[in-house]
Amino acid sequence: MAEYELMDESEVSEGSCQIVVVNGIEIGVFKAKGQFYAYMNRCPHDGGPICKGTLTGNLVQSPETEWKLKWHRDGEILYCPWHGSDFDITTGEALGRRPLRLKSYPLKVEDGKLKISLRK
Repeated sequence: MAEYELMDESEVSEGSCQIVVVNGIEIGVFKAKGQFYAYMNRCPHDGGPICKGTLTGNLVQSPETEWKLKWHRDGEILYCPWHGSDFDITTGEALGRRPLRLKSYPLKVEDGKLKISLRK
C-alpha cells in the first residue's frame, strides 16, 4: 500500500465533494457530518460518475413516523446523476439496490492534510 497526500482538509467543505485522480483512478473525497470519505467515481449500478451526484437526504414513512413522510439523514445520501441509485455516504452501501456498494478507500486526516492509501 502507498499513501498519497491529496489536499488540505479545508478544501472540502461540508456536504461537498472534490474529485482527484490518484494512480489513474478518479476518486471523490466527501465531507459529510464532519467526517471524510473517499470513493471511486464509478457507480456500481451502471458505471456513472457517482461522485458528481447529489449529496442530500431522503424521505421515509414508517410506524416510527406515524406513517407521515419525514425528511431523514440530511447530507448522508448520495444519488447517482445517471439513474438515481442511492448510497449511504457513511458506509458506501446501496439503499435501494442491495447488495451494490461503492468502492471505498482508506482516508485519514494528518496535520490538516487528507491522505489516502492505495495499492501500488
